[in-house]
Order: sequence, then structure tokens, then C-alpha cells
Amino acid sequence: MVTKALRPEKAAVTVHHDRLHEVLRQLVDAYLSKKYLYTEFHAHNGSAPQHWGIPRGVVAGSLEHRLFLFFTTVLTIRSESDAVFRQMVRLYKEQPVLFDPQVAGVMELSEVQALLKDVGYIHPNQGASRWIVCAGGLGRRFGGDPLNIFLGRKSIDEVYRSIQMKGGKKLLSGFGPKLLSLLALFYEELELVPCLEGVFPVDLHVQRICITLGIVTGSGIVDAAYTLAEVLRTALWEACRDMGINPFDAAHAFWFLGSKGCWQCHRVSGIEQVCPLASECSGNHASTALYHRKGRWDFDDQRRRPKGVQQGALPGLALEVLKRRGGGSRNGV
Repeated sequence: MVTKALRPEKAAVTVHHDRLHEVLRQLVDAYLSKKYLYTEFHAHNGSAPQHWGIPRGVVAGSLEHRLFLFFTTVLTIRSESDAVFRQMVRLYKEQPVLFDPQVAGVMELSEVQALLKDVGYIHPNQGASRWIVCAGGLGRRFGGDPLNIFLGRKSIDEVYRSIQMKGGKKLLSGFGPKLLSLLALFYEELELVPCLEGVFPVDLHVQRICITLGIVTGSGIVDAAYTLAEVLRTALWEACRDMGINPFDAAHAFWFLGSKGCWQCHRVSGIEQVCPLASECSGNHASTALYHRKGRWDFDDQRRRPKGVQQGALPGLALEVLKRRGGGSRNGV
């Protein structure tokens, strides 16, 4: 048995910009015209968790809402967004004081861990530590209002530099360019901030789709957060800028397509009715095993589907769309 050394700094990735433009145009056109799965899953339909996941009595765009989105965002790391929003709505109802940075910043770690565990959050230890650090940093540097993180800054890179501390530590634990982009898009949607340069939340779904469709290629072990995600963030932002696409629309198109589960779509009859990229799939996709264990991609670990069978990004819930249309059977199931 041979074990590969996990040295992502020695790996390289290449973005194929023509391919990126081709896929991005096809994906966003489908999203904007509400075709395929986007007839059911769309920001305008209130399908995204930030739309339906608002605590009762909280006014959209208010300080309370901004704080709710801030703390919820930091818990989306390696977690399913819909589940996190449901858990945080419950937590806000039961313990609203936890969303006050002045209070949360001085709470005991064990207390926050217990509260997160009680609502079903799957990473209570890590989440509690980040929650307390972020609450303290938000109170000290930004006056307790996360909107101040973005005001007066023109780019995500500038925002990211503003939360750095001496020694390489971050004032807001867990917030890298991806989470800052995600929070910025939430606030942009509420018309609280303008679209910042470099904003694009490159999560697991974006990375997996880009690998599957040959938008990005590479070899060896590649770090997901600080190598692949950053390369793709720049490429996607520049592509949106050059093509006149709102990054907000592109991010939603990727998220709705990928978040419902890229799994075994080759076994679903009628896949072309719900997936706008079904005809674009390469037949290969990088294994996510190392991503889930170490936060890295192994570009040499490719799983080839049987010849003539397409592997792509099928949202699991999109199967319900097919059923309502009278199709969507699983071959052999």
C-alpha cells in the first residue's frame, strides 16, 4: 500500500478560461430564464436558506438580522447550509443573547458548545471556539456590527487583510475569502453593500463542478481552501466581470445545482430535464474522500464512470421536479 504525501504546496492547478466561459454562460442563462431545476429552485422563489431562514420577529437588514447572518455564516464551514440555517433559527429563538457579540465574546467555551450541540450542529467544539473569537473580534474592531467589516472597502482581498492580526492569526476566526464572499453576497442581496471586487464564494459544490467539467485540471494533492478555491474565486470573478454577469446570479446558479447532491445522476432517467450541464459532463470526477477528511483534493484519484454514462451535478431534490413532470425513475432502483 502506497500512501501519498500530503504536500499541496507542490501541486499545481490550471484554469481553462474558454471552458469556464462556456459553462458559466450556459449555467447562468438557465438560471436567469428559470429553466431546468431553476423553475423550482431560485433566489426569486425564496429557495435559498438566507431567504426562509430568518428568526421570527427579526426585520430583514436590521442589526439583529446582520448579526444572525454573520454568526450563521461562520458555522457553514463543512456543513450543510440548509441544516445550519434551521439550527440557527431555533438557537435564536431559544438563546437570542448568544447573537449579541458583547455577551457571546465572554461566554464560557463549554456553554456555547452545549448550546450548539443541543440544536444539532455537527461541529460544536470547533463552532463554539470560532463563535466566541468572532464575537470578541466583532465587538472590539467593528463596533458589534458586521456591516462595518465591508464599509469603505472595495474588494474581498482588502476586507480579508483588514481582519488579519500580528502573527498570522485572524480577528474573525474561520472567515477567509470564501466566507467573507458569502456574507458580502448576503448583505448585497439586502442592498446593504455594493458588489465588491473579487467576491465569489467558492465552496465544495463550485469546486466539484469545475473539476468534473474540466474547467480546472491539476495533479497531485491540492489544498481546497487556500489553493483551488482562491484560484477559482479569481477566475470566476473575472469571468463574471468580462461577461457582464452578476456574481450574485452565478453563485446562486452553482449553489442550487450542487447543493442538492452531485450523486449518481447517471442512474436517473430524464436527467437532461433538470440539469443544464448534463450534456457537458466529462465522465470523470475527483473523489471527495480527501476533501471531507483533510480539506484537500487528490487530482490523481479519478473515478471513471462506465463508458457512455454521464456523471454530473444533479441536485437530489431535483428528482422531485422530475416526478412532478411525470419522469425521474432511477434505473435499476
